Amino acid sequence: FIMIIKEVKLNKRLLFEDQVVIVTDKKKISFDAGWDENLISKLNSKLKDFKIESGNDFVYLKEKLIDLDQEKYIVLENAVLDSIDKAWKFFNPDAKQVPRPISTVFSKEEGIKEFVVFSLNARNFPIALDANRHVADRLAKKIKDENLSEGDILMLVKEAVDEEHALVDFEIRLGVVFDNYKKGKYVYSDKSLTSEEQLEFVLKLIDKHSLVYVENPFFEDDLVLYKKLYNKYRKKGLICMNSNNYKDVKAFNCVVAKFNNVADFKIDVDFFKDKKLNIIVEGKEDAMNVSVGLGIPLVKLTDDKVGNATAKKLNKISEEIVSERKS
Repeated sequence: FIMIIKEVKLNKRLLFEDQVVIVTDKKKISFDAGWDENLISKLNSKLKDFKIESGNDFVYLKEKLIDLDQEKYIVLENAVLDSIDKAWKFFNPDAKQVPRPISTVFSKEEGIKEFVVFSLNARNFPIALDANRHVADRLAKKIKDENLSEGDILMLVKEAVDEEHALVDFEIRLGVVFDNYKKGKYVYSDKSLTSEEQLEFVLKLIDKHSLVYVENPFFEDDLVLYKKLYNKYRKKGLICMNSNNYKDVKAFNCVVAKFNNVADFKIDVDFFKDKKLNIIVEGKEDAMNVSVGLGIPLVKLTDDKVGNATAKKLNKISEEIVSERKS
């Protein structure tokens, strides 16, 4: 598949917002945007005869439009990407599967922010997602008191997981997201911990509840604590930092890759792969085609409109991959 941009023009409409129209040799791509004619003229000049035939061409597209406002660039990039059938194939036509879901099954304001479950050996995405949702449904019935301690909630999560284990032929693992550093302390509903106390508490939770995923347990600049945790558990689980500020990749073995546009995302993922880091992608629908193409193994999903749209997208791509194998 090769698509060549022939023209970028403005379709002015009397009663509605103007449309930007990208004319290609294959189709017309249009989206609503109040962009002025001077900008459209510049885009037309830069993109005329621009060829898109692989994922790398989105890197070149970003370079071509380096002066374009970031928000406008994302709108344009999404429009082009969405117009391509099975866009994941642009990044890897031989992709075998979609990322497996890390699902939030319970969240709260203080202490551990999120309790998550995921599977690394479920046969496919829909089966893994259904199991995670079943755990969340069971957990919702078990938690009657919102003020339960971290340990009590983890025990209930484990109970819900064990009940699901009786029905499936794959393993469901537990994890937590902390993000509870405030003004020099690690804050919980019933206590505040110093840095060393936080480390002891995290270690105790990992050992007692067999946690295999721990995200942002410490303030991101406190690499001494990250290294202590990493040195002890790097072979047993995922010590994850979710940040735009990666200072020392030897302090953790897992990162959450954030998606703004294809070019920057691909550069980040290639860097993480080069450093032998495990990669999780944040659950944004726009990121899924490139995430599948780049072979990212896990995706963070929330139980909301954004998470559900992302799950729907991954289900569709999963079906496309199965169809490709049969053809």
